[in-house]
Amino acid sequence: MWARRMGLAVALLVAAGAQGQPQTAVPPQLEEWRGWALDGKEHVRCPFLYASAAAKRDDFVCSWPGRLEIAVAAERGTFEQTWTIFAAAQWVSLPGGQRSWPRQVTAAAYAGDSAAPAAPRRLEVVLHQGAPSVRLPPGRHHLAGAFVWGERPVALPVPAASGVVALDVDGRTIARPRVEDGRLWLGEGEQAEAAEDALDVRVFRRVADDVPTRLRTVFAVDVSGGVREEAFAPALPAGFVPLAVESALPALLEPGGELRVQVRPGQWRIRIDARAPAVQDGVSLATERRNLPDFEMWSYQANPRLRDTVAEAASAADPRLVDAPWVDLPTFRIRPGERLAIVERRRGQADAEDALTLTRKLWQDFDGNGFAFADEFGGVLRASSRLDMAGPYQLLAAEEWGESLLVTAEDARSGVEVTGPELNLRAHGRIDAGGAMPVVGWRTRLETMTATLNLPPGAKLLAALGVDDAPTSLAGRWRLLDFFVLLIVTLAAARLFGHVVAVIAFVALLLSYHEPGAPVWTWLNLLAATALARVAPEGRLLRIARGYRVAAFGVLLLFLVPFAVAQIRIALFPQLETPAHRRAETFGLFEVLSGHMPGGWGVPMLSALSRGVRAAREDGPPGVYYAEGEVQAAREGGPARESADPDASRPTAVESAKRTTSQLAAAERQDHGVDGARQTGPGIPAW
Repeated sequence: MWARRMGLAVALLVAAGAQGQPQTAVPPQLEEWRGWALDGKEHVRCPFLYASAAAKRDDFVCSWPGRLEIAVAAERGTFEQTWTIFAAAQWVSLPGGQRSWPRQVTAAAYAGDSAAPAAPRRLEVVLHQGAPSVRLPPGRHHLAGAFVWGERPVALPVPAASGVVALDVDGRTIARPRVEDGRLWLGEGEQAEAAEDALDVRVFRRVADDVPTRLRTVFAVDVSGGVREEAFAPALPAGFVPLAVESALPALLEPGGELRVQVRPGQWRIRIDARAPAVQDGVSLATERRNLPDFEMWSYQANPRLRDTVAEAASAADPRLVDAPWVDLPTFRIRPGERLAIVERRRGQADAEDALTLTRKLWQDFDGNGFAFADEFGGVLRASSRLDMAGPYQLLAAEEWGESLLVTAEDARSGVEVTGPELNLRAHGRIDAGGAMPVVGWRTRLETMTATLNLPPGAKLLAALGVDDAPTSLAGRWRLLDFFVLLIVTLAAARLFGHVVAVIAFVALLLSYHEPGAPVWTWLNLLAATALARVAPEGRLLRIARGYRVAAFGVLLLFLVPFAVAQIRIALFPQLETPAHRRAETFGLFEVLSGHMPGGWGVPMLSALSRGVRAAREDGPPGVYYAEGEVQAAREGGPARESADPDASRPTAVESAKRTTSQLAAAERQDHGVDGARQTGPGIPAW
């Protein structure tokens, strides 16, 4: 029992010192043990770094430096600085080193909140941890000292803890002292023009719904002028307890909520993490503020696993326009005295929703009146066990984890029953629509969707309306440089050959500009040679210009004849088009469905159904299709055989091991159809 009481005493004293609680929290029975419990642990009474565990000596800050003022001349120098000691006596590092040892060092203590220090007293300077140091008792102290040297050094060592340094060289104030690697350079370099002290502060806060409510505050500080100390108050809304402070500048969060920062010119960000004492239904912004902007940008992060909530405030804002760090969260402009209300709609986790992704590949028919499609689903099914497809889409075949599924129709919709929850579904079908079509076709909500359009040989995509991006369409390929070249060629042709030739050149270049092997720059070369031949004076220069024109025309023919022959062949026989010409258009479908736009060319896909044939048995039900071998076997009255396909996608051993018992049982139940026939869907083109 005595050992437990002593451990409790140590724990209470450490917690009281670390959190700044009054020491009267120690039970009176243990008060006499205070000195014994804190022997060797006086640092626990100091402020600690909020990002640390407050368990080691290095987690506590027992001394806080003020502004370090240094004035140097040719043969001597002086320094002044104020230090605050929070607990027991501490070692304080002084500016200078072994070659520039500080002399005549004095310390004047401040009594309480007095603005003037007491009479100074001399201190002994010793070498402590490689730097000249003095030992100061708890309280505020004003240090002063001098340097004496035969020749002024180029640089002077300064303590790393001193964030604000003021330098005066030969009576001239250095606006921006240069401190590198713990050394202060004494006025030898170029001095920047003095700038007026200015401070621009923007405040961003993220309120996160949690137990308890969490708050992250980001101060974006733009500083100009000299180095100095600035104070911001209040740093946090009322009631929030700070947990961590992250800053590249020396920063101190006072117990009263004031944030003191030793600033220097530049752009800085200071982050403070805090928590509320409990779950909050709203957060208010204080009316009395110092050094803070007229409004702040607050974002709200809901927690659907905890409860269904929504944030409400007087003025909403676009996070992208205000440079908020959280662009995917609802953001509000909060002014002093306003409140961000958190409205609770429902406790507990909301109804689960499906989280599905869809990758679609489309193949256009030769006549342009329809498409074959192949869909690949991924994600998790939480709320449904069936996927339906509505017109004009026709679902003709589907397989899950490599096993065929039966496609059933109901109320002009076709669909399949899936086992879930992890979905790996491939579906094939057709769209009998040559123009506009629905984006998805599936009667389910998707998180992301991408589509690749594969065109038949000889076809080109002019434009894709209603999509986010179609970079390889004829309209999407044109850039500013392309329009500039087209304009130059047209104007030059009009000036040299007349308006009729200019119109012909405009139409020809417009249609052929992005075709592989099209002569574009050779046209410019010929126009330049023709213009030069017309303005060249008689003599040798004219002969050279005419020869250049003939050569330019010959170069044009070298490119134009093969290009024209290739275009005529493709126009007469589109199936001769080479793979270099067959470029599929990749595009994203509506921002609400696509999180990003993929790039690159479409790649023809040969799936397990690529050798399927749209053939039906006369006695079979409509909409059921068979592979080529199955159709032949059915006509001969023999058993149907499955067509072997080396490209068929089969689940790996790992994927098979992941299947649950219900999934395996469901896969066994999929052996259905008419006389063992399987729905294979449409044949997938090879372009």
